[in-house]
Parts: sequence; C-alpha cells; structure tokens
Amino acid sequence: FPYTTLFRSVEKSNRLIWLDAVKGVGIISVVLGHVLDCRYVYAFHMPLFFLVSGYTFHPRKSELQYMRQLLFRLIVPYIVFLSLVNMLTWVLYSTRISIISFFWGGAHLKGIYGAFWFITVLFGALLMLNIILRQRCIRLRWCFLGLLVVSYVLAYFHVDMPWNVQVVPMAVCFMMMGWYYKNKDFSFSKRVSVLLIVSAVCITLICKDVQLDMKYTKFGIPVLSFVTSTLIVYGIVLITRKYEYMFRPLVFVGEASIFIMYLHLFVCYVMQHLKVPVNVYIIFFCSILFPTVLYHVVRRNKILSLVLIGK
Repeated sequence: FPYTTLFRSVEKSNRLIWLDAVKGVGIISVVLGHVLDCRYVYAFHMPLFFLVSGYTFHPRKSELQYMRQLLFRLIVPYIVFLSLVNMLTWVLYSTRISIISFFWGGAHLKGIYGAFWFITVLFGALLMLNIILRQRCIRLRWCFLGLLVVSYVLAYFHVDMPWNVQVVPMAVCFMMMGWYYKNKDFSFSKRVSVLLIVSAVCITLICKDVQLDMKYTKFGIPVLSFVTSTLIVYGIVLITRKYEYMFRPLVFVGEASIFIMYLHLFVCYVMQHLKVPVNVYIIFFCSILFPTVLYHVVRRNKILSLVLIGK
C-alpha cells in the first residue's frame, strides 16, 4: 500500500502513533542486543516494554474475566509460537528443547527461545498490577517500595520459579511508573528533564554495572539502575512525542513487536546457518523485517489473528 494510505489506516484505528513508535524503538533495541550484541541497550530495552504496558493499562473490575482475556491474548499465542518454533528447529536442525524447559519456561528458555520469557512475565505482571490498583486501601507508594525490595531480595538469593515469576515484582514496578506517568501528571520542567536524562545516559555509558538483564534477575545497581532505566525511557518517550512524524515509519515495527520478540532469534539462527555467508547487518535487518511483514499479513486473517495475536 502507499505510504500515506498506511498511516491513514493507523490514525483511523485510534491508536497512539507515538506509543507504537516507542515500541518500535524498544523492539529494535532488543534485536540490536541479541543480533549485534550491543550491550548498552540492556540499560532500558525491556523496562521500556513494561513501562509502556503500564501506560496503556486500565484496571478491570473482574480479576477472573481479565485473566481469561490475558490467557487468550498472551498465553495461547505464547504456547502456539513456542510449539511452532520448536517443531521447525526439530525438522530443520534436529534440535529441540526439553519437556522440562518447555513447561518451566522463563530463564530455562535459551537460544532461539530466549525472548519468550517476556510474555509469561508480562502476563503475571498485568494480573498483579490489576489487583494492586483495585485495592483502594493500599497506598501505592508503599506497595511500590515493597515490590522493589522483594525484587532485590529475590535477585540476591537467585530464586528460580516457573515462567520467571521472580521477575514479576520488578516488572510491576516499571509498570507502575508508566501508570503514574499517564495518570498522575508525572513530568518535569524542560531543563530538569534534559539534565536528568543526559545524566542517566552518561551513567549508562560509563558504568556497565548499571545495565539490567531482567530475564536472569540481574537488576544492576539497586535503585540506581531502576532510576536510570526509567529516565532513559522517559527521554525516548519525550523525543518520540515531540518529533512524532519523524518516527512514524517505526509504527509498523512497533505494532509487530510481539511477533518480532517471538521470531527474531529464530530468523537470526536460520540465516546464520545458511550455506551462503550473510552479513550480520543483513541478518539484523531481516530479523526485524520478516516478523513485521508476517504480522501485518496474519492480522488480516481472523482465525490466524485469534491464534497468533490473541485478537
């Protein structure tokens, strides 16, 4: 379709263009970290998705009904993609994950399946956030601090739970920051914002210990890493909202971010094992392009969209 026609269709769907662009920045950062081994993106790339999820979150009255919705929207596609990728790698390369890793998930999913942990953590974090926000008797600031402490305790003792449940408290903390940003007029003056964001970026570039690897409950330097991650995401949001038109090409990548999360490592693995040598930057580009195209094809089919996208 023509470039302008595509953007009209996005605008008519009442989606926040800048928000999808931010997700586009996030998922490109994920692929940068995995394919090109750019470690700096670990300072913000996964927190970005949890912050965005918190920003778009709306509390539901019924926890049970909301759980059913999330099961169809997240867990069904998760199981389908995990099964498909496992089957394809078995057919193509005679390798597959163990039954224990398949059901335990989380940090036990490595290699081609390495990014799947995000979905189960997102599922648990959304459920927990819904419960927290519906409890009027709970002081959110104290709940936030309690979850932050629990996160660092679980990380210190290297607790390993099914579906990476041990990461959920930290994910909820980032979600709460996104929710605060939307609902509590969380903003600074222009000068203060620039100073804080630049400081966070400089700290990240100078100190590698600030980087997070949420999958393995490596939350960096307590509190400092959380603050720097939040500020960097805040900076990405401010820039994207101000220069929205420049970031519009990333909208379609952002919409397909879940597909890219599922498939980019598989595409990377297949291209690396081709008999013809392929440049790593071509692999990086294809790891984003192929899942993006596939997503926009699948979304047009009601059955495939239900099974693979959960919509």
